[in-house]
Amino acid sequence: MEINTSMKRLLRIIWFLIKICIAYVCTFFIKIMKPDMRDIWILSERGDDARDNGYFFYKYLKENHPEQKAVYIIKKTSSDYSRVEELGKVIEYGSFKHYIYYALCRVRISSSVWGGDIPKADYVRQLPRLFQKKNVFLQHGIIKDFQPGLEYPNIQPDLFICGAKPEYDYVKSEFNHPEGVVRYTGLARFDNLHQYKEKKQILIMPTFRKWLQNITVEEFLDSEFYKEWNSILCDSNLNERLLKSNIKLIFYPHYELQKFVDCFNNASSNIVIADFAHFDVQQLLKESQLLITDFSSVFFDFGYMGKPVIYFQFDRKKYINEHYDFTKGYFSYDEMGFGKVVYQSNKLISEILECMKNNFSLDEKFRMRIDKFFELKDNKNSERIYDAIHKAIYH
Repeated sequence: MEINTSMKRLLRIIWFLIKICIAYVCTFFIKIMKPDMRDIWILSERGDDARDNGYFFYKYLKENHPEQKAVYIIKKTSSDYSRVEELGKVIEYGSFKHYIYYALCRVRISSSVWGGDIPKADYVRQLPRLFQKKNVFLQHGIIKDFQPGLEYPNIQPDLFICGAKPEYDYVKSEFNHPEGVVRYTGLARFDNLHQYKEKKQILIMPTFRKWLQNITVEEFLDSEFYKEWNSILCDSNLNERLLKSNIKLIFYPHYELQKFVDCFNNASSNIVIADFAHFDVQQLLKESQLLITDFSSVFFDFGYMGKPVIYFQFDRKKYINEHYDFTKGYFSYDEMGFGKVVYQSNKLISEILECMKNNFSLDEKFRMRIDKFFELKDNKNSERIYDAIHKAIYH
């Protein structure tokens, strides 16, 4: 069995290298025949979506710099494929054309560390360097915890984009990247948060846990995570108030936990269990009046819009010990958080009902924290990112 597995891996590596070599030879002739193909930017997220900083920066490029040759990499089976196609050129992830454009491109831009990479590119981690690519890491969300995987030399981007000043100061001083790599421009997707229309809607977005990976449905149903969050969805008092006030509650589990989405109960017609294929996170954030999360950095987006947040951290100690030790980061939920922190489900229900009673107004204490955290709060983040890329590459 081990021999067969090793042989299959060896064959995959050989086939990968053959395709890389063919792509490289093809690009040699393409650049001779079409000199304008030397300056292509490829953008992406994880390869199967278009909802994050990569997508919004691509949208900015197409609307403001159509002269820049840029393509977006995404799987054709993705529910986001068609809306990216409306903006401009799309390359199917994993196709041979993907290999060609990867070899051709001058800049690789993504919200994911390995976004835009051709499949199995982890076989040769220095591949971007071999092909002399410039790598721009747009980030998935604002960093608040210590993450060794994002330190230099574990990743080696030419630009590391930050969305807030405290984050920028922390990454620049602690992650050991060369001078000039870490830049504070604001996140591209924040440009999309200045105009929105709210609905009578509450959004719950818990993040994932490392110990919930690679478990069965039965094990998930027995987990504290499932029991705590499902108890909120099934709370009769909350459901009664939602119906009376005609307020929707949207429960949207993390991307890594979407496989368990059918496990949760919507005990009321006003509760919606949201899946990745049919709901867009940015749209949900803009529409909602209140966000309930735990440790997810999504609260930064919500706070950026000046809307109230509640943190439900029932497993705080376990999360610190077995997932991320956020006490080693710079962000303190108690001293810097954008809302109250609660640890029991009954306390969370009380806080939700109180927030509904106060028409989802934001406490002045938390408003001041938000204003202090975000020094840049305009719609020019993508513009600053574009300028930063140009300075890093062409000057």
